[in-house]
Amino acid sequence: MTPFVRLLRCGVYHEHIRGACTERIEVLSVNSAEGLLAMTEEVVYLFRIGIRYNKLKPIMKRKEPPITIGRKDKVDFPELRLYDIDAKVDTGAYTSCIHCYNIKLINKDGGEKIRFSLLDPLHPSYNHKKLTLPIHAKRKIKNSSGQVEERYIIKTQILLFGDLFDIELSLTDRSTMEYPVLLGRKLLYNRFIVDVMQADLSYKQKCSRSATKTQRHKMKSKSRITNSKSQMKGTP
Repeated sequence: MTPFVRLLRCGVYHEHIRGACTERIEVLSVNSAEGLLAMTEEVVYLFRIGIRYNKLKPIMKRKEPPITIGRKDKVDFPELRLYDIDAKVDTGAYTSCIHCYNIKLINKDGGEKIRFSLLDPLHPSYNHKKLTLPIHAKRKIKNSSGQVEERYIIKTQILLFGDLFDIELSLTDRSTMEYPVLLGRKLLYNRFIVDVMQADLSYKQKCSRSATKTQRHKMKSKSRITNSKSQMKGTP
């Protein structure tokens, strides 16, 4: 019997490693020994460069381009209930950090945890609340003066450009610094490109979206009022 092989490549993309080009791979039918050999060689070649076949969906997804962020911004930490906090983008620092007050190590639920207050009483966003969180790590970090400090690290999420990103924050006293939050390379890597000529890009986008929503709400309210008046006029 003549070998017959039908390889379905529907919805599959052949994407080069550099991501420079993408081409659709069509349905391939082989009904001869020579064709089967040629197809086998092609399959081996594609596997060598990291390409696979799938019947329905692409195996390799194109990476999203990095987001441009300015030298500073106003950021949100939803889990910590902190919003519109000034943050400095610092590519010279590896770990991000946040200004804290009254940092204490405690024993709770059979393990060590860290208790602290975010910001300090002199900061306008200080809420007088004490947080108790698990310790993610403990690291030695150089401060702005070049001195090595041992800091506790917590893990939370930061809201930037409408998306939530996981972030590690070291807890430290930044009362003498202009910005209570510093964003380091670990957060920025593979996600953001820093443009030092720009500032507050995420915050501006947030305000723009908020203004658009408010405008839409006003238009809907105005439309409902107009329709209500029209119905009242039409009522005998």
